[in-house]
Amino acid sequence: MKGSLMALSLFAATALSFSAQAGLWITGDIRGALLPCFQCLETSEPGLARQVGVMRDKADEGIWLDAGGFLDGGEVDRLGLEASLALADRLGIQALHLTWRDVSPALVEALSGSSPALISASLVDGQGEPLVPASLVVEQGDQRIGVIGISGVPPEYRQLPAWQSFGELFRLREAGEALNDALDGLPGEVDRVVVLYAGDHGILRSLIDQAGERVDAFVMGSGFGNLYSVPPEGVIDARSQRGRRVTWLGLPDLAPDYHPVTLSAPVNESVAQALESAGLRHAPPAQESRPGISLSTDSDLSPPFAAPLLLEQDNRVMGMSVLGIETHTEWHGEVVENGDAYLVLDLLFENRKPFDLILQDSGQRALKVGNLHQNLVLLAGGKTHAALNRELPGDDLLPDTFELPQPGEVRRGKVAYRVTGTTSGSMSLRYYHGEYPPMAATIQEAEQPSWVQREVDLQRHPFLELGIANLQELDAGQLSRPADDRRVVAMDLLGRSQLTRTNPANHHDGDADPEATVETPRVVPYLYADLHIQLVSSDGYVYLPDWEFSDMERIPTFLPDLLSGGQLVFSLPEAVEDYRVSLYFPNFGTLTEGTQGFPEPMFFGENAEDFAYQERDTVVDFGLEQLRVRITDLERTEQGLEVEVEVFNETDGPGFWPMESRLGITSSTTQRRVTPSAITDPHGTPLAWNAHLPPREPRRMRLHFPLDEPSGEGLIDVRGLADNPSRPIAWDVDQVVVE
Repeated sequence: MKGSLMALSLFAATALSFSAQAGLWITGDIRGALLPCFQCLETSEPGLARQVGVMRDKADEGIWLDAGGFLDGGEVDRLGLEASLALADRLGIQALHLTWRDVSPALVEALSGSSPALISASLVDGQGEPLVPASLVVEQGDQRIGVIGISGVPPEYRQLPAWQSFGELFRLREAGEALNDALDGLPGEVDRVVVLYAGDHGILRSLIDQAGERVDAFVMGSGFGNLYSVPPEGVIDARSQRGRRVTWLGLPDLAPDYHPVTLSAPVNESVAQALESAGLRHAPPAQESRPGISLSTDSDLSPPFAAPLLLEQDNRVMGMSVLGIETHTEWHGEVVENGDAYLVLDLLFENRKPFDLILQDSGQRALKVGNLHQNLVLLAGGKTHAALNRELPGDDLLPDTFELPQPGEVRRGKVAYRVTGTTSGSMSLRYYHGEYPPMAATIQEAEQPSWVQREVDLQRHPFLELGIANLQELDAGQLSRPADDRRVVAMDLLGRSQLTRTNPANHHDGDADPEATVETPRVVPYLYADLHIQLVSSDGYVYLPDWEFSDMERIPTFLPDLLSGGQLVFSLPEAVEDYRVSLYFPNFGTLTEGTQGFPEPMFFGENAEDFAYQERDTVVDFGLEQLRVRITDLERTEQGLEVEVEVFNETDGPGFWPMESRLGITSSTTQRRVTPSAITDPHGTPLAWNAHLPPREPRRMRLHFPLDEPSGEGLIDVRGLADNPSRPIAWDVDQVVVE
């Protein structure tokens, strides 16, 4: 088979080849992916039978050339080189470029068997003799096309492990020299010259400059180094993404036309029969999956607890495995209290990014596993729990965000959650990537909470739907600690995410058109929920959830595919009768990757629709920029002064207006400004210094000022953004007066 030129006149071919048409079919970088897969996951390669099916399905059939990488791995390793070359010949490949990727010690013996025409101007044996012809000429109608095979690999190729094992069996000629000799060896009467290339982009650029007008088209069949990077401008990229597309070069202009090959593409039955005759089943046997290991429904997770698990989930780009579970009351010196526990999962993540998405992503092979705190959600008993890895110590914990640089790379580590020590019921781990389908692994099967099965009256905005259910008062026996003679109101806060991100459709489905789009569901954390969720009395006093009684996290996460939530508990004075539960929201721009307004609040409760604030007479009105503060009552107490204020947010959006030092009293004697020592309701219940202040709603609070002087005078002032208005104030042991 040694020589420099072969001629193929292909006006008629075997039953598996193509009728003569004005064009060339090019495959490349198949890398042994021969089998079409009827029963495999969407990440499987479509296979040669489907590639040929696509070719046959098009009217413009022609000569089939493989641009390189056909013999590199896959089913070729199972068949052996000689049988694989014979199969390629039977399938109808008229010529195959033998590249630096396709060589092995078995190649020399395989060359003596049946095969398509093999070409390479670069490969030589240990004595420098060509292994196969450098080029060939194919004929299509009145067109004669010279085809040359070149491998352009840096001199360091001999340091590659495979080439070190070859010893002196093979060598590669310098690419420029090999191309010159091959061009000189072509007959002068060819109409077009095509170079099938495999290798480095930098070397390819130099070859393009060197060849000038002597070459009509350079066709990239396989790469070197970063296999998925984009070739130089003007080069025809015929890499078939492990069989996911074929390239048509029309004659005489050699313009490329790419045809996708998907798992739904037609199968050429004669090719399928050839594969089976060679010992390859085109419908591969069902692979044995490892039996999963999950927790039994009666598992007691009270710490200390440990058990192995095997739960495997995947989507188009990644795999997630849960390999173990343990619970602790202490983690690297961090101790939990109130009967809670750390639940720690042993996890493994794998980069499975397929070729088509790598190419679509400009050659980016890395997979980012990001923001575990928000996106890796433990759902236990209908309640969501956020990962704590960025808050807890421990080298064995996974980082909150990390990368898997290459397909096939894995990373194993632990992820910790804080749960109640008596956690029971259904449990699952759910990962929501912003671009790819969610994954969910069921750790423990159990009956879902009652709210999952029943209809809940939900209110909606573009990112969340929320509802309040089971509003009730609790008695002392239902609480984990004494309520100190206070009224305790409990309710279930339930919600579901409405947030999605628009992505290319092939992020979800390998057969989808990448120009189409799909909505990927995302989680929504209820940011600042501990300040945005309020029980508001008709007097305008605000009570925030009592988180020692409540069983929700302070920033609960809501899922797109399940209703989740938990119990909120408020501690109120017995005298509070009329109230409503108000849910306010932050600007979701940080979550939605864009500027968003503030969603309208939601109101719940038996009297929510008829709810009205009780008005007060104004004693002093301080008008500030964006904020109005009204004093509605002043009382002299044994400790000092008690001032009831009514605060209005006069902007169009919500905000937080700290009241800790906004009002002050300055004595004319000491010239010292005194700020409140406490903020309460009329019944002495402590209130938050910095609760969310919505627009157009008054908020009342009583500020307690300590005074050392039995009587005196001075100024009461309010500090604003632009000015600090004040009024004279005087007091004695019985009363206080503001002018």
